[in-house]
Amino acid sequence: MSSKSSKYELQSPNWLNEKFFEKILRDYLNDDKIKVVKLTVAPATVTNDHYGSVMFRTTLDYIDSKENNMSIPYIVKMSPEMESVKKDILGSDSFIFKTEIRMYSETIPKIEEILRKYGDDTILGPKLVYAAMEPHQIIVLEDLTKQGFTTLGGKTPNEEQIKRAMLKIAKWHAVSYKLANEEPELITTYNDGNFNLEMEKIEFFASGIKSFIKNVLSVDDELKKYIPYFEKIDKTFIDSCSKMGNAYKLGDKALFVLNHGDFHYKNMMFRHKDSGKLDDLILIDFQMCYYGPAAMDLTYALYMLLDGDTRWNRREEIIYEYFVNFQETLKKIEFKGEIPKMIDLQIDLIKYQKLETVLLAIFLPVILAFNDEDLELDQVMESAECRTKLYQHPRVMQEVKRTLPKLLYKGALE
Repeated sequence: MSSKSSKYELQSPNWLNEKFFEKILRDYLNDDKIKVVKLTVAPATVTNDHYGSVMFRTTLDYIDSKENNMSIPYIVKMSPEMESVKKDILGSDSFIFKTEIRMYSETIPKIEEILRKYGDDTILGPKLVYAAMEPHQIIVLEDLTKQGFTTLGGKTPNEEQIKRAMLKIAKWHAVSYKLANEEPELITTYNDGNFNLEMEKIEFFASGIKSFIKNVLSVDDELKKYIPYFEKIDKTFIDSCSKMGNAYKLGDKALFVLNHGDFHYKNMMFRHKDSGKLDDLILIDFQMCYYGPAAMDLTYALYMLLDGDTRWNRREEIIYEYFVNFQETLKKIEFKGEIPKMIDLQIDLIKYQKLETVLLAIFLPVILAFNDEDLELDQVMESAECRTKLYQHPRVMQEVKRTLPKLLYKGALE
């Protein structure tokens, strides 16, 4: 895995200075005498760790009102300011920072509060220190690395890590399901997500199916028979994605929950015991959260959390264990309504299975960029030439060849 930092994090903006953090510290620590004497700023991530923002790791050396010399680390997350494709996608007019600020300030604390009430000490995400939309879109968070949390780097999750991730999302979904029934304005008003981006203006999406046809299906005799299916899908997939992402607003009947929306292993941090056993896992990056079918997060996880062999061999088992935990959490938190049944989820997984075709054709190659030292995620998102090379990766062909027949037999290509 490359240890280089993203080009967007090589230079911090001038306004991210001692005075800026001094005000934040005074408010957060309730000490108006704090004086920041030194600020250290460095890139918070390495290439391929994330795409949806610009992140810096800061260390603040300060003197408090009792003249104690103190030091505290924070993670700073902000909207891209450099003129770029990334800014066009994620800039000031986007909903993503509004969504994430609301998640950190309101919804995650509320979900954790309900779990605590019933004796569950699950922590879903890092603590919020400061957030603002103006004059700059910025979020300041506790630095989880100081608590022993790390990313997986170039590794993919093992069985223990996958199960813990699915357990956390099951609890999250369950509490959001309860809240949507009891205090709907807290949950059902999350109406934006991945598929509410202007996909037709984002080349990664707009040309995705065509690139898949050209660079995968057309170059292998075994796969050419699928070209007519994807030519048809290409004509409607942006509209189909919009309908899936807006299922609640459009009046669909489904098992609705608050989706994470970008539930993959790069949006998680892990802490392990000295023995190597997993101690805890925390979710990060809540920019794409939206109220929609639980099947959406689960289908996304199948492709963006699981490796190919696990997805192929243990798909049903993982979905089943997720749903058992979802049901048990609803019972534990005293949900008063009728608890959904497994058949309800299975119906939704079929109903929204069109998402699998999009994930296979457009998103699956991105996973390779997460853990391949020769690829950079920024380039994958922004360069058609880079994506062309990515489609030719042997692992892409392997997954496509064993997955497409299953999607055909299920009717997902119709």
